[in-house]
Order: sequence, then C-alpha cells, then structure tokens
Amino acid sequence: MRFVPAAAAFIIGTAIGGAAFAATVTATQGQVMINRGQGYQLVVGSTKADPGATVIVNPGGSAEVVYPDGCKVTVEPFTVHAINAKSPCTDKDATAGSNNTLLYAVGGAAVVGGAAIALLVKHAISP
Repeated sequence: MRFVPAAAAFIIGTAIGGAAFAATVTATQGQVMINRGQGYQLVVGSTKADPGATVIVNPGGSAEVVYPDGCKVTVEPFTVHAINAKSPCTDKDATAGSNNTLLYAVGGAAVVGGAAIALLVKHAISP
C-alpha cells in the first residue's frame, strides 16, 4: 500500500507549490529594506519576495513591488508593505491576502494530519 504515502506527498507538494510565487521588489530611490523573516536587509537593485515578506523605505526613498500578474505597488517612506499571496490589483479587499494565508495553513495542516492518520491506520492493520 505505497499508494497512500505517495498520494499524500503529491497533495502536499501541490498545495505548497500552488501557494508559492514571488513578487519583485525594486529600489527605485534611496534606501529600501526587506524582511523575509530574518530581519531587514538592504535591497540593492531588485530582489524576489515571497508572501509574508515586508518592505520598508527610509526617508527620501521609494520602491516598486511588481506582482506576477503585473500589478505594481509603489512603497513610499514611513509605510510598510506586506507581500500578499494574492495581488492587490485582483482583489481590492485588504484582508484577502491574510485570509488566503490562513486557508493555505489550515489546508496544509489537514493534509498532513490526514496523511499521518493514514500511515497510522496502515501500520495498525499491517501484520
């Protein structure tokens, strides 16, 4: 019964792979910094940013965030822009990105939990 672990791996990979994309952050002027969860780092030129990353701009600077669908967001000083899993141009609801992130987390947990249960059941009924 190797089908169950293989199917679980496929589903998990598809769920995670479907959520992954990268926006492009370009420092257009001055100091632009990005935090990918390990502290802020200076952006020199352009860099990729996954959902959850945050972009800040120091006084006198500006940045442009371009999402995979071509949506462009200008980041000005004294603001923090969070990279969402969904382009802000396709959904004007400001909470949509956080809702999608929650759905991905819950869905991933359900898939992992289901796979764990399937493995436990398999081992329980195996001689």
